Amino acid sequence: MSNKNNVETHKKLRKKYVLKEKHDLEILALCNELEAKRLSKSNRKLVKLIKTQLEEDWRTPLLNVLKKIEKNIDCTF
Repeated sequence: MSNKNNVETHKKLRKKYVLKEKHDLEILALCNELEAKRLSKSNRKLVKLIKTQLEEDWRTPLLNVLKKIEKNIDCTF
């Protein structure tokens, strides 16, 4: 990939994700690497959720996942 493409990609990522710390970049890079591999459905969803935690509004996706989990809980004892 050319340097120009790297700069453009980096700018797009900075708009979508809050990448303030070195760890944020490491997390995003590892998530992208894992997404390129064959993952189970649950692991793919987990990686997607982890990436949302790097977004400015990380609470909404987290709340949506928790609501889905809540719907699937059998509340009978």
